[in-house]
Amino acid sequence: FFLNCKILMPDALRAPFWFGGLSSMVAATFTNPIDVVKTRMQLQATARRYPGLFRSCFVIVREEGVGGLFKGLSPSLMREAGYSSLRIGLYEPTKLLIGGSDVSHGLTMPLWQKIASGGITGAIGSSVATPFDLYKVRLQGASGMPPYRSFVHFLRTVIRAEGVPGLWRGVGPTVQRAIILTGSELPAYDHGKHLLLASGHFAEGTSVHCAAAMFAGLVCAVATTPVDKVKTLYMSQPFVGGRGTL
Repeated sequence: FFLNCKILMPDALRAPFWFGGLSSMVAATFTNPIDVVKTRMQLQATARRYPGLFRSCFVIVREEGVGGLFKGLSPSLMREAGYSSLRIGLYEPTKLLIGGSDVSHGLTMPLWQKIASGGITGAIGSSVATPFDLYKVRLQGASGMPPYRSFVHFLRTVIRAEGVPGLWRGVGPTVQRAIILTGSELPAYDHGKHLLLASGHFAEGTSVHCAAAMFAGLVCAVATTPVDKVKTLYMSQPFVGGRGTL
């Protein structure tokens, strides 16, 4: 509805839906090996089978082939198509609803309003995309044969064992992670970019966008690591009688 309603959402605000989702899908493709390693490291308990990025990549390639580094790529792309399209696409409209008067001049809007806007849109996007996130985590966490042959098989298996609500298993920590992630990443990029421009050392262009993006990535990675581990453990645990074993 919002994508086609030019009165409520002009082209300048609708574009982030497309570009936000597409750019996140491209990024997810390149970073999937790192995501697989991250998931394996989060799931290991005492055994240090995956000690670090490069050593873990070597272990995975040796035991599972290069394809092991790209486990979960398909659900990751499906997740980004929904999750990131919503969290990035709704960010500017939400800023306007909260009280921003001029989208193009980010410093006129208080930082707390940007954080609130990011948190709201992150919660919306993650709640919608939780089934894809669950599918991704369970595929990436499996060091042997994949537990599901396809997304349809995943849906049937989970619904048969846990019911439809099982598809949203872990939605709590997932939404909490998304609130922290989007509430830190987008405001850090938004506010950081405007501060760099205001400093006079940067002009609008690729350099300021890259600098702001790297700063935002660092901020959200530090902020979300604890809850991201909780989310991964919760989604990967076996469930008996509707209750997790952890």
